Amino acid sequence: MSGKPDGLEDGSGNSNDVGSSKNKNSSQNKDRDGYSIDINEIEAELMKEENELGRDIEISRIINCFKLDSYSILELQPGVSLKDINQKYRKKSLLIHPDKNKNNPNAAIAFDILKKNHLNLTDEKLRKNLDQIYEDARKLIVREEKISVNNTNYFISEEFSSKLKNKVKEILIEEEFLRRMEIKENINKEVLKKQKLEQLKQERLFKKKQEKNWEDKREERVYNWRKYLKENEKKKMKMKKKNKNLEKKIKLLA
Repeated sequence: MSGKPDGLEDGSGNSNDVGSSKNKNSSQNKDRDGYSIDINEIEAELMKEENELGRDIEISRIINCFKLDSYSILELQPGVSLKDINQKYRKKSLLIHPDKNKNNPNAAIAFDILKKNHLNLTDEKLRKNLDQIYEDARKLIVREEKISVNNTNYFISEEFSSKLKNKVKEILIEEEFLRRMEIKENINKEVLKKQKLEQLKQERLFKKKQEKNWEDKREERVYNWRKYLKENEKKKMKMKKKNKNLEKKIKLLA
């Protein structure tokens, strides 16, 4: 046999490293100018860019998503388990976390939105309310479009899914509007209540001030009253004296 197996020494005592040399250079190539190209390095860079692009896309999706629909934010369907909700949240939070997306200023905003909607879905009362809204939306579509409940293929179609999300959006917007109106009404009631209390407070203070002024001027009023009586008595005495003098003159003339 003319050839020697890889790794065996030839007559000069040198090993045949053809195999190892081949493996060492397997990830390298050369471009047209003869420069060495590391395929693995390029693949790693492309993978990194792809991951960053995926993060940016998810951040943008969450920010532009309808904020009142927590299922849409986490890309979940009504009726999923709490375990599924937590798993999906963990996966997405790791993907868009601000510490891993320092070059994207919207990462923190998207993360806060995701966190808030995750809390909504882990709240049993809020989750059941959203589940009921989805069910009501489904019934409304069936009734408005007169769809047969046995048409299962339609209910799993993209068309129905899109209509369902839009109907859910309508209901949630209406609920939010009513909620804000109620808050506004309660605020107005609270403002009116505070104004009424303030008015009563001012009236009490005014009355109390009047009573104090009345009491403080009591001596002055007594003094003025006595002075009036005294002066009135003087006037009476003077008039009585004048009348007596007049009677004397009349008698003299008679």
